[in-house]
Amino acid sequence: MTVAVLFARRDSCYKQLPDLDVWDADRDALNWNGGCPVVAHPPCRGWGRMRQFSYAHDDERQLAEFAICAVSEWGGVLEHPAESSLWSARGLPRPGRFPDRFGGYSIEID
Repeated sequence: MTVAVLFARRDSCYKQLPDLDVWDADRDALNWNGGCPVVAHPPCRGWGRMRQFSYAHDDERQLAEFAICAVSEWGGVLEHPAESSLWSARGLPRPGRFPDRFGGYSIEID
């Protein structure tokens, strides 16, 4: 099975692993057409604890929306900081809480 890695860094270690379809800034994950589970790493600077000091534009924050839709439709993992405001802003279960209405849940990894 192929897994797509969305919003990876250009120097991502995912690029060294087999059977992964890695989408970094050069490939532009917004061009991904779906079809397999994802590991999504949307930028967090516009959602994190220090977001008031961030230069993230709204279009960068919207990448998280794309990632949520991809995980919801195709399955997979959304990686974001535990204290991200994305969880509450989009009605996602906070790490350690009950699953959402779709059966999705969040875990915190230290």
